[in-house]
Amino acid sequence: MEELLLPGEDPATLKGGDAEHWIELYTEYLAGNRRTLDLMRDQGHEREVHFLERHVRHLERRLAFWSNRRLQ
Repeated sequence: MEELLLPGEDPATLKGGDAEHWIELYTEYLAGNRRTLDLMRDQGHEREVHFLERHVRHLERRLAFWSNRRLQ
């Protein structure tokens, strides 16, 4: 399954600083989605929780990808 990318995200880039940019972006995006997920769980929105859990896992994979790129 192909990963969905954000506009402008190029996993093949070799430009310096790109990994840092995407790490920062995904870290912030993930934090906001986790807060929303917690609120939805507290309010009993099970259908939406399932969808958002999948989305959070996707964001975690993208963050891991860019974190690994930074280490290379």
